[in-house]
Amino acid sequence: MPDIFSLLLEKYQTSGKPRFLLLIGGCSRSGKSTLSNVLQQKFSELGISAIVVNLDNWLLGIEERTGKETVRERYKYAQIVEALRGLMTGKEVHPPVYDPKTRRIVQKRGKNTLFLDSGVCIVDGVVALDIPELRTLSDFNIYTAVPDEIRRERLMDFYLNFKNRSLEETEKIIGERESEEVIIVKETITYADIIFDSYEQKYNIPRDSRYYNTQ
Repeated sequence: MPDIFSLLLEKYQTSGKPRFLLLIGGCSRSGKSTLSNVLQQKFSELGISAIVVNLDNWLLGIEERTGKETVRERYKYAQIVEALRGLMTGKEVHPPVYDPKTRRIVQKRGKNTLFLDSGVCIVDGVVALDIPELRTLSDFNIYTAVPDEIRRERLMDFYLNFKNRSLEETEKIIGERESEEVIIVKETITYADIIFDSYEQKYNIPRDSRYYNTQ
């Protein structure tokens, strides 16, 4: 973690931009939120403003779904892009609030205001690297990876113990996501400047990444 933070701090300080956009993508339960929160804390400790934007708040509510949507259709890409463009130009944003337990939008306009006068905007979401407009806006991209066996164990725990789903429901959901969502999300690794292994707490730089090509 010290190494990855030092790398990001250097990228931010040399960017010359008042607002630095960092995208963190990867499969569900791969460590995106943990990494996002740790980086936010580390930037804040240095007096650098940092906010985390969770893309799950732009998921379709359960009442809006047909059950046939792909991961790209479950997220409201256009609204995500509008919100991030606003944030990166100094505007206030009021994201909707999504409840992961009920899969419902509980507030169409959340009470919490997102605003960044200057500093780092950390975007956390499985589709963060899949949205072309966000990649155009971004200054740095991270893909979080974890061994599939560990990832699936975490998913089982999430659905069984957090969402209180039955074993049969959990296996069905995970099976469907593996054959659709996981395939799409794993393809976004090609857009990463670095790949962070959240299980072993280390990272590597893809040889075709933007970061590698600027060194």
